[in-house]
Amino acid sequence: MSFLMTNLIQKKRLSLSLSDDEIFFLVTKYVSGEIPDYQVAAWLMAVCINGMAPKEMVSLTRAMRDSGQVLPLKNSY
Repeated sequence: MSFLMTNLIQKKRLSLSLSDDEIFFLVTKYVSGEIPDYQVAAWLMAVCINGMAPKEMVSLTRAMRDSGQVLPLKNSY
């Protein structure tokens, strides 16, 4: 699925929620270097002003977790 970052910024500026797919797109394309810092900064400014729904926060956390290598947690004691 392909999205335009400018559309995601606009949605947040209008206080609309992003879908799981849109958030996953944002994170994966940003960490791969396909979305420039200034566009993510604009999106983050819109988030700071308008906030995020709890569902969006969960999606963002999961997308960030899954954007790299996930290390298993083991008891170390």
